[in-house]
Amino acid sequence: MRPRFFSWLHGCLLLARAILSNCFGQEIVVDQSALFHGGEGGYPVVGVQQGFTPTLPAISFVEFGFYDHVPGNGIGTEMYVNLREGSFTGTILGRTSVVTIPDGARSLTRFEFLQNIPIVPEMLYFLEPVQLSGDSVWTFSTSYSRGSRYYSGGKSAGSLIFREGLQRAQITSVMITNGAVAITWKGVGVLQTAASALGPWIEFPGKTNNVEQIDLQAYGLNTNCIHIFRIRD
Repeated sequence: MRPRFFSWLHGCLLLARAILSNCFGQEIVVDQSALFHGGEGGYPVVGVQQGFTPTLPAISFVEFGFYDHVPGNGIGTEMYVNLREGSFTGTILGRTSVVTIPDGARSLTRFEFLQNIPIVPEMLYFLEPVQLSGDSVWTFSTSYSRGSRYYSGGKSAGSLIFREGLQRAQITSVMITNGAVAITWKGVGVLQTAASALGPWIEFPGKTNNVEQIDLQAYGLNTNCIHIFRIRD
């Protein structure tokens, strides 16, 4: 079984107003990956797709190995990634935020979906980089056994350098005012609180968004003590 990671935040509710920040970085769980550097014999980003077969029931990020084909001209590139179901022309299940790739880049570039996208383990999906503007960016080449690279609608030998998986939720801030708490986090999960790390944990039904305003007193919680908040997957 894969480990479960939680994002923690301690807040003392003795003050009428306080702002606390989480110092923990986001954890990631990598599912499928093909990172062996097989050389630059890849394809331009425009028209290329990568098939993969996941083992996890959701995806929240993907990273691709790209390199600037014309480095040193001061021109970067803007792109995002589509997730397609079943085939390279399949239904688009979601798209990532737009990422700017700087001039001269030769590295893994991370693209994050706006939320965890449910997928079915052991079914085929496709990742499709979409270039919006900028310079010519090419892909590195490697091998991968659970999906194929497609270019201009046709299957080609080899694979893109990539990895995909889940990004655990991370609390980024909490603001306390007169017994109410406003919590902001990245990622998707269910908000819980307890008076100690041993629990018992109280779950806030329906609190699955990235910004929440919660009246602790309405849940029968004592506002004159320390509470621990975490995000459960």
